Amino acid sequence: MTNNKAREKRSVYFYINVLFVLFFFFLGGCFLLFAANGITGILLLPFLAANFFLVILFRKNRKDGTFRVPLIIVRIITILFTVIIFASPIIGVSFKNNKLFYPVKRAIFGYGIRSDSEWKRILLQHLPDNCDEYFFRTEMSVPAQDYHPYAYLVMRCDKEQIKEYISEAKANDLEYINNEKTFSEYNFDNKTDIELYEQDINYHVTVISDYLSIPYHVFIWLSDEQKLELSTDAVVYKSGRFGCAFDESSGLCLFWA
Repeated sequence: MTNNKAREKRSVYFYINVLFVLFFFFLGGCFLLFAANGITGILLLPFLAANFFLVILFRKNRKDGTFRVPLIIVRIITILFTVIIFASPIIGVSFKNNKLFYPVKRAIFGYGIRSDSEWKRILLQHLPDNCDEYFFRTEMSVPAQDYHPYAYLVMRCDKEQIKEYISEAKANDLEYINNEKTFSEYNFDNKTDIELYEQDINYHVTVISDYLSIPYHVFIWLSDEQKLELSTDAVVYKSGRFGCAFDESSGLCLFWA
């Protein structure tokens, strides 16, 4: 009778562990899909290793019941990996206006999405103490060779902070984009173009982005008010496809990586 009760208890424990194993291996398969998208790919090997040890410890614990504590520890580790794996893409595409998530979103984008280190020269390591109109959009990657995910950081700072950022851009050997003409010398083809520039915000954006050499895909993430406020005297620094722009008159700071 005692043996039957022991078998019954062991049977319940057995099924609980089977459910855990199947659950985590299912999530492991889902993670392979996420890893193909370049999201937190650095966690792939330790996550699969945790699943492997989960099975080994489960079998040993089922045999003699002496590996229960290590099994619980590995199970907790695997749960933590699972949470990180599924939370990363959610955080990466969310919290665009929450400053508290900036370090996390920056890390997910920089270490889980990009394979280069050039983004570190552009994206700020820390946000300034006083900045307004904060916006940080990070894109997740997809399995396509011609797709390059971007991060867009926009905020408004005071002149002293902007001067500090300009000094940092120079120190990082970013290329200064020098406009050979002033905007007053910038030629419109005809009067219609001038009227469109003054009345049509989309054409306004096209002209300003072209004059300042700021990619159009960067400009479109500004609010309508910011698009109109960004001065033609803004200074732009670039490094390949990445860059930053600073406008002392409006206080706007743009970073794209």
